[in-house]
Amino acid sequence: MLRRYLNLFLLSLCFFLQVTVVMVNTSSRLSAQEPDVELTEEEKEEAARLKLKALKESSPLLEQPQTPDGLLKAVILMVDFARPELARAYLNELMASDIDDAALLKLRDQHGPAVFLQLARVKALQPASTKLLKQMRVAFRKSGANPKRIDALVSKLNGTPRERDVAINALSGAGVVVVPRLLQQYMTVNDDQTRTYILRTIVSMGKPAIPPMIAAINAPEKRIQAIALQVLGQLGERSAIDHLWFPAFSKKEDGTLKQFARDAINKILRIKKGDAKSPQAFEIAAELKRLALLHYQNQYRWEKEDERDDHLVAFWFWDKKQDLLSVEYISRELASIRVGYHFSKEAFQLLPENKELQSLYLGMAFALDLSKKKGKASLSIGKGTAFNSALAAGEETVSRTLTQALQYHRADIAQSALHVLSQVGSRNQLSLPLGKQSPIIAALNAPDRRVQFAAAVTILQLDPQKQFRGSTRVVAILSRALKNEGVPAAIVIHPNTQISVNIASLVGQVGFSATTAKTGKTGFTLAAKRDDIEIFFVDANVARWGLSQTIANLRADARTAYIPIVVFGPDALEAKIMKQFGNLPLFTYIDKPESFEQIDLQLRPFLAKLKTPESTPQQRQGRVTSAAYWLAHIANGQRTKIFNITPSQNGLIHSLDHPELFDNALQALSVIPNKKVQQQFQKIAINTDQKKPNREAATLQLAFHIQRFGLLLEKREIAEVKTAWKNASDAPALSAAFATVIGSLKLNKTGVSLQLRELSP
Repeated sequence: MLRRYLNLFLLSLCFFLQVTVVMVNTSSRLSAQEPDVELTEEEKEEAARLKLKALKESSPLLEQPQTPDGLLKAVILMVDFARPELARAYLNELMASDIDDAALLKLRDQHGPAVFLQLARVKALQPASTKLLKQMRVAFRKSGANPKRIDALVSKLNGTPRERDVAINALSGAGVVVVPRLLQQYMTVNDDQTRTYILRTIVSMGKPAIPPMIAAINAPEKRIQAIALQVLGQLGERSAIDHLWFPAFSKKEDGTLKQFARDAINKILRIKKGDAKSPQAFEIAAELKRLALLHYQNQYRWEKEDERDDHLVAFWFWDKKQDLLSVEYISRELASIRVGYHFSKEAFQLLPENKELQSLYLGMAFALDLSKKKGKASLSIGKGTAFNSALAAGEETVSRTLTQALQYHRADIAQSALHVLSQVGSRNQLSLPLGKQSPIIAALNAPDRRVQFAAAVTILQLDPQKQFRGSTRVVAILSRALKNEGVPAAIVIHPNTQISVNIASLVGQVGFSATTAKTGKTGFTLAAKRDDIEIFFVDANVARWGLSQTIANLRADARTAYIPIVVFGPDALEAKIMKQFGNLPLFTYIDKPESFEQIDLQLRPFLAKLKTPESTPQQRQGRVTSAAYWLAHIANGQRTKIFNITPSQNGLIHSLDHPELFDNALQALSVIPNKKVQQQFQKIAINTDQKKPNREAATLQLAFHIQRFGLLLEKREIAEVKTAWKNASDAPALSAAFATVIGSLKLNKTGVSLQLRELSP
């Protein structure tokens, strides 16, 4: 033992002396260089070579490694010795050797997969270490899923006991990538003994075999379903039981498969055959509904694979086209859509007349359809689609689907439900009895702007004949859409101005345009007057109103009821505040942030639950065009008594500068009794830089506006109109439009006389 410690001491002393010499030599060379001299590429390469040489000279290794195995061992050893620069040097040398798949697999076999993952997490070794990890994974998957290799090992399952054990260990060690081929072999081999060993091989893989076996339950071949159910029973993991309830107790399932599923449940729960009791259909449906809602809300905790660091999950499924068990790596959100749809369908099939399950199933069908559209916001149409089924299901069912989507903050499903309701809904939705709230009207105040816009359009398509609670929100939403502002707004409430400004700056870095307020009352008043606030940041010690009163008022007013609230303050207050308000929707607490990293880390999970993917520029422009159209629709249909579009005036005037919006904006402005509007028409009418069709349209609208609301122009502006009329003699249509304006001025007898003298038949 003493000799061992002495050797370690001498090794450390030698290492220290070598490093000291290298540092002194390097320092001397550096001090001899001229300051601020730009090195050439050759000089840089030479400096890097000298640095690498110095590093290797300082290495505690007696011999420099030459093989891939030796280099990887050196990397691991230098990490253990806390020598990151030297570890990186050996790793770079390993990567520069163009290591092939066979060598990578050999390293994996010798050192295990965990070593590669550990090195990838060492920041000093990145990005080379992460690249090595990815190369190893690719090589392993190609080798592990090689059909010839798998078939050769399967052929040895009927060999000697030693050959069989080696084959099972090799297949099991390769991991679940071999399962699809094993199932194919199971279907083609002719002897039961080989099938038994294949089943035993899959079971020997343990817990990782559960996802592919769950997917295999949905195979069209009953023998595949049977082996999957048997494996799940033998594995005995409770995580599999959720997927066994339906095949075990559904009336539609095959009797033999149903028994296999029940046996698996009994094994997992360790229930003896004589003690087993069959649950009722409503009990199973309730459990499946719970599971579906867990995925619906994106609250299911997906297990992270040991060898993955990209936040994707392995989703196993039966590929109907290839008739093969397959896997793809997808986001947790997409995986939850697929699994949630599956559970909601099973619950619906058990109780097909249950209204809540009908609406949940329809909502998950909307989400699944949209997930296949890759960013497109519209549903597929045609026989058997979710859209057609929703149209046939009718207003009541789709309204419940919308209510669920709003309750659980699923903007994608809410927009789809609103689209359907715009075609099958009725005006009665907007005037429900006292105590009941229309989900369409509730959607006007949803956290997501796209849901709000879809609700506004749906209401206009329902064409209400009288005012209703929330009618003012429709025009506010259309007006905001005209502005096409990409940055959502926030209000930060804190009594200290400097702190409030600092928090607002951090909020801005997260992606919000923040306005500050000193008191709860001021913050509420600001939000009530605006239509673009999407989130509140409230200090835990807010004054005038206090925190409880501020939150109560924000939630009580329809204009702010659905705006998310983030309370920030000291860590010590979190438990108390979350106990008091944690059950409120769209509410969370964060520690008072001091940096972007702190606010981003705390806020990102909360925001992820609220936001759908960002709109594309085309989608945003589409809403602008639609908003202009619907405002013109209100004007043309004489609906201004229900929807007062005067607040949209500025946005409409701004839209006149955009050719694609000009006609609708002009039409919408024509019903606003405002001097500014009449002056805007006059400016376009006399502007010779405008296109003639635009001048003609604006001139006619000016005439009609004067006839309807009276003359609001100044004398100077009237004179400009008359001059423009005289100058338009070469444009008959424009001249006639100007004549209409002159006629609207109601000239006296002298003026009429002067005009008639111009007559030349």
